[in-house]
Amino acid sequence: MTKTFFNFSYKKYRFYFGIYLPCNHTHTVGLLPNTTATCSIPVPFTMSHHRHACIIHHKNLVLYCISKDNKIPDSSLCKTFKDFHASHLYNRWTKKKIYQNFSNRLGISFTTS
Repeated sequence: MTKTFFNFSYKKYRFYFGIYLPCNHTHTVGLLPNTTATCSIPVPFTMSHHRHACIIHHKNLVLYCISKDNKIPDSSLCKTFKDFHASHLYNRWTKKKIYQNFSNRLGISFTTS
């Protein structure tokens, strides 16, 4: 995650400089369902794969949907981070796969499931 701004102080003044990236999420305007507009609120940070959202649309942003198998899960399975994390832990538990790990700092090897 990368911030889209940096700040510095000079004497008693604080300056914020940043790159303006609009949110670009679409939402309906008014009572008519077919009129849409794009959000132009600046985003506070940006992520890889061109993922960014403003504070209002941050809950719609898919944060963690890439697994080690390089398969992108179905979008209906990962609606929120909590749903994805719970199903990911459950799937790891049901597979009962054992991982062999080695710590370079401690010089020991251990297994995890």
